[in-house]
Order: sequence, then C-alpha cells, then structure tokens
Amino acid sequence: MNIVIKNSFLSILFSLFAIQVGFARQVEVRLKGASITTTRKLIRLQDVAELSEGNSAIRQKLAILDLDEFSDDKSPIEISSEQISLRIALARIDSKDFSVESGFATVSYFDSKKVNQTIEQAIIDQVVDTYQLTPESIELKVLTPLAPQIEKAGLDLMTVAVSAMLPTEIPLGQRAIPITITDGEGKSLELKPVCKATVYREVVMIKSNVSRGEVIDESKVERVRRPVSSNQVTFASYEQVIGKVAQSDLQQNSVVSPTSLKNKSQSTNQIVMKRHAVVDIQTQHGNLHFTLKNARANENGHVGQVIEFLNPTTKKLIYAKVIDAYTAKIEK
Repeated sequence: MNIVIKNSFLSILFSLFAIQVGFARQVEVRLKGASITTTRKLIRLQDVAELSEGNSAIRQKLAILDLDEFSDDKSPIEISSEQISLRIALARIDSKDFSVESGFATVSYFDSKKVNQTIEQAIIDQVVDTYQLTPESIELKVLTPLAPQIEKAGLDLMTVAVSAMLPTEIPLGQRAIPITITDGEGKSLELKPVCKATVYREVVMIKSNVSRGEVIDESKVERVRRPVSSNQVTFASYEQVIGKVAQSDLQQNSVVSPTSLKNKSQSTNQIVMKRHAVVDIQTQHGNLHFTLKNARANENGHVGQVIEFLNPTTKKLIYAKVIDAYTAKIEK
C-alpha cells in the first residue's frame, strides 16, 4: 500500500515538473499575419512568428533562427510555413519538439528612421491645427526610438496613424507627449515619447539705435526668424511696427515688442517742443554718441519734425529732429 502511494506521488511530481519545464508540449510556431513589416534587414523567426508553449530553451533557440535577408532594393519577401519548418530542421531541432501552423506572410522592410519621421510629421500636423500655426513655424523631433516598441507590439509599421494628447499651450522645449498609435488592422499602442518642439516666429529687429519718440520706418528695422522660448513672450509684427513711434529708446539688434510702441497720431500731430525751449541735441559719429547741451529751439515742433536750433557755444544754426519736449537728434 505504501509503495503504491509513493509511486503515485512521484508520478504526480514528475508530471508537474514536466509541465513546468515544457517537456509536455511542443513549441507552437504561428505566423503573426499575412502582411508583416520589420526594421531589420536580416529576417529572424521572431520577426514573423509568435512562439508559444513548449520548452523555453527551444523557444529561445527558434526565435533567433535567420530565415532570409532583404536585398539592396529592399523588395518584399514571402515567408511560408514550409520554409520555416525546413529552417528549423536544418537547425537540427527534433520535429517532435515543435509544430508550425500552415500559412505564409509577405514581409516588407521599413527604415526605422522613417518611423520617427512619420510620427513626428503626424504630431506636427496636429500641433499646427490645434494652435493655429503655420507648418514652417514649428520644428519637432521625437527623441525616443519608437520602431522597436511598435514592432514588438505587432503593429504594421507601414500603416500607422498617430493621435497626440496635446496640452493647453504649445509644448515648447523638451517634454513627453502621450500618443496613441493605431495600424491599419486596428491594433493600437499607447506611448509617451520624449519630444523636443521649437516654434519660430517672424519678429522685427532694430537695425540701428532708435531714440524715444522716433517714428519707425522700413529703413530702421528688418524681419528675422527667431525661435520662441516661452508661450508668454509676445512680439510686434512688421505691420504693427512700421509708422509707429518708439515709446522708449530701442537698442540695435533688439526685438520690438508691442509695449515699446505707440501710434504716430498720439505724438506727431501735436506740438511737443515749444519755441525758445532749452534742449539736448544728440548726434552719433560711428560708435560714438555725443550730446549738445542747452541748445535753444527757434520754432515750435512735433515729434519727428526737423526744426531749427541755436548752438549756445558757436551761435550757429543746427537742424535736428524732435524726439520729445526736451530732446532732438541730428540725423545724417
């Protein structure tokens, strides 16, 4: 009686052990689908087939078996279940240890760099639409390599569509953007790649120093393309700048903001410098700036108007442009 119980117990243990190590079943090899894309030039069994059941050591050995290699022109390759069975037999794996489900698949090569480029463009299109930008004003790079994750999930790389979950404000700088990738067969994958976004704006730059009160015309500014580092920064457009009056001194190579401008009508249609006023007259020679103190205005003037002044030292007449009530500037 004890011998029977002992033998039964050993039989159960052996069965459990056999199931655990995978001796009880064959490794099942099943093609992933009729159309498969891969980023690898050398096609291995794990690229085109799912391996399940059976002995784990045999599964690992099968997974890395090479089946074929893409030619230079990257033409699609057809892989059949018969070809897989033959390749496994050549690896000297016993036929009792595996089974291959009948079928075939067309395998296409897809450059891994194009995966990120495709996804980048999809996100850019959504950014342009969401924040009302122009396509040329946004530059975005996906820094996380996505091809391995998409391929591992079994998605068709050639038919992926991307939906990005964008924040309220433009995602400037480097940050993770949640995306959902879906292929033509309806398989989907949620990822959170790190992206770097830069938005470029056309801004107006001062070509040479502009004094407070000066009217800004085309000769004093130029349009330049600059990256924007913050959503909070605003710049004046070219149309907003031309014909406006500087609210303060504007330095060469500075970018014009709306707050540094005022309408010409606010200052140029009224007299701001009275006759006989004692003023400072500014002039520039190369990089040197000079100020003539205590010059006297010989007539009334409004901002931007050139009027006559008297040099207090030489008693000669000077013609300078009115900047404000007590400042004028000699322009050459």
